Amino acid sequence: LKSQNFIDISNKLKKKHLQAIRCGKVLAAVSSRGSLSADVFKRESFKYDDPGIEQIRIELRAWLTEERNLSLGYAKLQDSIFRNIIRSCHINTTSDLKRLNNTDIDKILNYFNKSYTNKASLASALLIVRDLLKWCYDHGYIKCDLSKGIIRPFCIKTYDPPYLSVSDQKRLDNYIRLNESWRNRAIILLALNLGLRKSDIVKLSLQDIDFKHKTLYIIQRKTGNPLRVPINDVIDVIKNYINLERPRPCINRTEPIFLTTVPPFKPLTNVHCITSGVLKRAGIKAKNGNARGPHLLRYSLVHAMMKVGTNHKIITDTLGHVSEDSDRPYLSMDLEMLRQCALDLSMIGKGRGFE
Repeated sequence: LKSQNFIDISNKLKKKHLQAIRCGKVLAAVSSRGSLSADVFKRESFKYDDPGIEQIRIELRAWLTEERNLSLGYAKLQDSIFRNIIRSCHINTTSDLKRLNNTDIDKILNYFNKSYTNKASLASALLIVRDLLKWCYDHGYIKCDLSKGIIRPFCIKTYDPPYLSVSDQKRLDNYIRLNESWRNRAIILLALNLGLRKSDIVKLSLQDIDFKHKTLYIIQRKTGNPLRVPINDVIDVIKNYINLERPRPCINRTEPIFLTTVPPFKPLTNVHCITSGVLKRAGIKAKNGNARGPHLLRYSLVHAMMKVGTNHKIITDTLGHVSEDSDRPYLSMDLEMLRQCALDLSMIGKGRGFE
């Protein structure tokens, strides 16, 4: 194996081909030593040639970890941003750093704007740039307080929740009736018809279900809030799973209902693989993304309820939410409701008197 030549070629590749460089290092280590050790992946620590700049970095790291009590990972991030400031202004010595002025702000901003394609990440990075420039000014490493020239960009984070259309939900319901086991059908219906989270599905027990009145009462694992919902469409499926398919009978009413299908038949710890597999076999894909987990079915329930004009209070109660802030990601799916919030544009261009 010409592993050394492979590394020489790999080092010329772009950043996205770092995996090839790691493979080359592995081949070189195995061919030269006959074994692989962890030191192959260790990175050499970065150091500046100028001792003055390097000393400033050491003081900065000490201030971040000791005085500000930041984690080592966050301190490394700030050190990386400090090095980008040095790189953007072509600073080689402490004298160059001392001569930083307001005209260098454009260089710093342009450099970070090209480096960060995500606007939210850029906004976070510029906050750190502002803190670092203030620290340099307070410690006398630069003459001007350049931090006042760094303004964080206004960034609105948007999120379009993935969901299944109403027609796809009907297709999924028809598919599981004909092709899936009782267990898989029950799990899909609990998420799709009741909007239960995966943590509540895997912990569902007999004591949570009132078979006489066909209701379900649980304390939600995520929020600790109680939730009571009717389960008319799901209760027969759960009964059939317990009586016809469950590997062993439910002796303890507090025992989780859903078990694995292979010995030793332990309680499920996750249902993502089940929902993902069912959607894949059914050939159904989500809108606004490639999600396939149980939360996709929870979003789909809200989409179906909004489609028929269900009252917001009923949706909130069904999801088990207490705070209205928790509803915002779900309500953003209702485009018609959002269109009603848009202002009329008829007044644009008219005078203050609206003549």
